[in-house]
Amino acid sequence: MSHIMTIESFDGQVVKDIIEASRRGRNAMTIITKQTIQFALYSGLVLIVIGLLSACNPKQAPATPPPRTVKVIQIKAAHDGQHQYASGRIQAAEQANLSFEISGKIRTLELALGERVKKGQRLARLDAQALELNVEVEKSNLKTAQIERNDASRQYQRLAALFAQKLTSASAVDEAEARLERATAQLSRHQASLAKAQRQLAKASLYAPFSGLITKQLVEQSEVVMAGQPIAAMANPQSQIEVKTWVPSRIHDHLSMGDTATVSLSLIEQSVRANVTQIGMEANQLGLFPVIAQLIEPPASFHPGMSVSLQWDLPSLHSRPVVPLTAIELLDKNHARVFVVEHPDANKTRLKARIIKVGALRETEVEVLSGLAVDEWVVAKGVNLLREHQEVYTAGAHLARYNH
Repeated sequence: MSHIMTIESFDGQVVKDIIEASRRGRNAMTIITKQTIQFALYSGLVLIVIGLLSACNPKQAPATPPPRTVKVIQIKAAHDGQHQYASGRIQAAEQANLSFEISGKIRTLELALGERVKKGQRLARLDAQALELNVEVEKSNLKTAQIERNDASRQYQRLAALFAQKLTSASAVDEAEARLERATAQLSRHQASLAKAQRQLAKASLYAPFSGLITKQLVEQSEVVMAGQPIAAMANPQSQIEVKTWVPSRIHDHLSMGDTATVSLSLIEQSVRANVTQIGMEANQLGLFPVIAQLIEPPASFHPGMSVSLQWDLPSLHSRPVVPLTAIELLDKNHARVFVVEHPDANKTRLKARIIKVGALRETEVEVLSGLAVDEWVVAKGVNLLREHQEVYTAGAHLARYNH
């Protein structure tokens, strides 16, 4: 007979003992108390056994996901070669944007698009009633000052002659001399004021700085314009033809005055040589520098305003490492993060994050100014899904070495 009893069988035995005790007249509470004590002891024993079994079989930690497989590439230098290209626009060497030096409302506009004008010809005039009135006022003031100065001069000469004959006092002569000095100073001030008023009035008229053609008309008559606001542009078609372009620093830093470029007009498949005549030293917002090259014997088909391409034959350029745009996580406009693989030949390795300084953008790459060297290996893409010291499998390194 087994001595092991389950909880269910134990509860059934208690009920049977209570019924039997009732038939025999025994105290049922005595039976319940004894059985309860036995049940408590049995339950405690069960809990102890469960605890020991749990201690012998601890929970296993969740399985670590397998390392990710990443594609890696080797950093190479950008070999630009000798040919450097840029786009530009043909323009006349003698050209100008026309604007007033003062603000005002245009009274007359004496120009038209394509009109041929001569040097010194008036092209536009502002409403100058206030300026004209100011000139008249200054002329009147000057006339009054001139009369006062002449009268003071005559008085001084008369008193000086009387003083020589001892017919007047020295104080009278001194007073006349002081009056003459004041009148002379006043006359000089009014002369300067009149000259200033006349210069301002002259600024209300706009004249052609050279003979040429009106190439742009930017305003209409009766418009209000600000000082320095272009109202038209003109060029001298008889002057030399040149090309203006904007180049990045990798070209700008290696250009010199007199360097030769080949200028091509793609629409008619013509090209001509040009010599660099101006190299700007201040970059625009895109980091490009202005360069002007004068065309050598331009054909008749080259006209101002046409777009052209330029090619320079530079002897040598300093090449920098480049990295694909997919391999960087841009932090700001000058810095990015890459993941370097120090042992690309190993089956499994850990990543190392590195901050690099980036330079000029290319089509699908960016120049590396510092932080990364040629021949180092980096993760090619998916860098936003990676973390520092992450364990990965590498793909691409063995294939790259095989192709070499």
